[in-house]
Amino acid sequence: MITFRTDFNPDGFEQSIIEPLKHSIRSKLTAAGLATLTVNIKKDPHGGLSLHLEGPDEDLVKAKQVLNVR
Repeated sequence: MITFRTDFNPDGFEQSIIEPLKHSIRSKLTAAGLATLTVNIKKDPHGGLSLHLEGPDEDLVKAKQVLNVR
């Protein structure tokens, strides 16, 4: 199961960005055959969003490639 967490309480504007982002991420990971990851959406001090992935090492490598994140 792909689960999502946030370390903040998104306001209405942030929620309108996060929901499509979650859908896109879930679609890409599912298409790549990944099903057991946790995606942490974090907010940096400047208001930007970043992704932090948790899961088995081999799945993390593949997920980072699919999502083009470091």
